[in-house]
Amino acid sequence: MERENMSGTYYLVSTIRCTLILAMVSSYTTAGTMLIISDQTGDVPYGEFDIQEVYVNVTKQTLTIAIRLVKKPSVPHEVAFIAYQVFMSTDEVGYPIMDMYAEYLVEYLMASAGSNEEALCIYKYSGKVGEWNWSMVGYGDLKVRDSIMYFTIPLNLIEKPLARILICTCSKKKDGSWLSDFCPDVGSLPLKKIEKPKAEIPYDSFCLVYYGNINPQLFDMIARKGIYKLAILHPDPIPIPPIELKRADIKVIAYLNILGLPIGLLGRVEKEHPEWILRRADGEPAKYWYGQSFMCNLAIKSWREYLVERAVTYVKNGFDGVFLDDVVIDPRLLGPPLYDTPVYDEARYGPWLDHLVELVKEIKKATNGSLVIYNAGWSQVNDRLLAVTDGLMLESYLGCWRGNVMNPEYYYRPWDEILRISLLAQRYAEQGKIIVALSYGPDRKTALNCFVVARLFDFFFAFSTPDLQGFTDYDVLNIRLGRPLGKLRAIGNVYVREYENGIVVFNPSDKDVEIVLKPSIEVKKLVDLRDYRELSSINGTIKVRLSAFEGTVLLRKLALKQGRVDSLKLYAIVGIPIVTSIIILTWLLRSLKRHRGAKS
Repeated sequence: MERENMSGTYYLVSTIRCTLILAMVSSYTTAGTMLIISDQTGDVPYGEFDIQEVYVNVTKQTLTIAIRLVKKPSVPHEVAFIAYQVFMSTDEVGYPIMDMYAEYLVEYLMASAGSNEEALCIYKYSGKVGEWNWSMVGYGDLKVRDSIMYFTIPLNLIEKPLARILICTCSKKKDGSWLSDFCPDVGSLPLKKIEKPKAEIPYDSFCLVYYGNINPQLFDMIARKGIYKLAILHPDPIPIPPIELKRADIKVIAYLNILGLPIGLLGRVEKEHPEWILRRADGEPAKYWYGQSFMCNLAIKSWREYLVERAVTYVKNGFDGVFLDDVVIDPRLLGPPLYDTPVYDEARYGPWLDHLVELVKEIKKATNGSLVIYNAGWSQVNDRLLAVTDGLMLESYLGCWRGNVMNPEYYYRPWDEILRISLLAQRYAEQGKIIVALSYGPDRKTALNCFVVARLFDFFFAFSTPDLQGFTDYDVLNIRLGRPLGKLRAIGNVYVREYENGIVVFNPSDKDVEIVLKPSIEVKKLVDLRDYRELSSINGTIKVRLSAFEGTVLLRKLALKQGRVDSLKLYAIVGIPIVTSIIILTWLLRSLKRHRGAKS
């Protein structure tokens, strides 16, 4: 029997006990294809995991499964643990169970000791046929409401189309015996092929990186721009996310340094946790950031637990996740001038990367899958880290600095290095990962060049000075290019990418060049943002001359006008109070002068 409903199309496999679950899930789900099945057998002695009904809802982005039990899930005293599992098949090789081969497993584990996992873990089969061997690929969203559990699985974690699912609860009693209940009882549930959704590629994405004090005027300005989607703030001066950013639907994540602690805590750690400290070959604590901090050993579980506790605190305070800084793949490769070279015994502790991946998993689990973005600095994009995080930052992307933070020397990174790392990161941006390109620079020209290169790819753009204590509002930071019309392409030695509202062009060579562009969208004139000069189209082509290692944005006049209006509004908001104050002060001084003149 098939019937229409506002939430989508329902396929009612059995009408037994469907009314309750339909009522409870109707307000929770979005439109999609839904299936409801009832479990015909009730032969499981523990109602805590006796499946009554299963509801399946498929949308373009998620697979939601609601499991109704006899009563609210709990663990009886005679049971060691209960696992609520969803096996998913892509009709390829996997773990054999009932009538299918499961390539993915979604699991929620409850233990009698009370150490329940608060996260919904998603695994991919990594063993040979018949072996119970799974590797974690991410987390889903878990909600428990009375006797119903809701599992929401992001389909971007599933590499191939899903074909069948099988729901199972199993428990291990303290005497070693097992109980299980499958739904459906007769075999797996066939699904219409669920394709992995295409990731939503971000565009016009900006990121604020700010480690300064609370600044409501700055936060209000960022919120009003409407193009910032992410903010990375330091939780020491800003322990709670600014309401201005949260109201603007900007994701706000907290800075967390995982390499070590401030040097002021060294004495206390030496007394309470000496095992945390990484040391140099001479036995002294390994320091970094010109001696301002000391390094800790990520292989030590209690140090990781300390970092996880801090992440949990930030999320409880309202942050949407954490930004992990000073993430290194192997600390033995660190060196002057910013870092000491520590001694790390890999034979004893195992690869540093293993503990790094474990830390991310622990943070994800403890914070119920909140955002985790790590700072790759300027290093090879790491596949293992990107498998468990939500993205990365490429710091000192095009614009770099060296020397003193307060008096930096700026320079550009070599283009071949930029292109190689960017192409690797772009693969993950196209999968929906957040890639932040943070550049440093002293002026508008540098900001424009860095913006152009970031827009050759699908990266979040961030620009600042090295102290990250302020914000410079160059006009190029207000550009809305719209959706990209294709990927970057090369015209000779020049790289070009077209957008709805304009074209970004970059010349990475050490020579001046002139190229001829033929925009795919017909335009009569484009505005060169280097000097706001208008370039006219001749027979559908536009000539552009670029100096060595220089880029520009060629913007449609309509988009330029809108950007200028937004900027004027912004400057008016900031400037009106200042101008008003000057007028009042001038009036008071003149009045005082007249008063003194009258007395004399």
